[in-house]
Amino acid sequence: IVTYLLTIQFKYEQKIMRLFGQIDALLLQMITGISKIRLSASKAIFFERWLTLFSRAYRQIFSSGRLSVYISSFYLLTGPFVTLCFYLLM
Repeated sequence: IVTYLLTIQFKYEQKIMRLFGQIDALLLQMITGISKIRLSASKAIFFERWLTLFSRAYRQIFSSGRLSVYISSFYLLTGPFVTLCFYLLM
């Protein structure tokens, strides 16, 4: 169970890193082309693109954090049970 949950969490982390890479690339493009953006009056378009990527990244972060809570709870609940089983078997 834990291996499955950790695999899912790893996939979330990969998506988060990919999204932050896209955000960084977009910001670099915006900074290098700021004069063109001002001339063409497309600030709203770039802000919308950035906001879309940023909100996706933070949704993934929230999902990954929630999964971490499930994994920690599983360890917390199964630890005493496993200890009790070993104690009873001895």
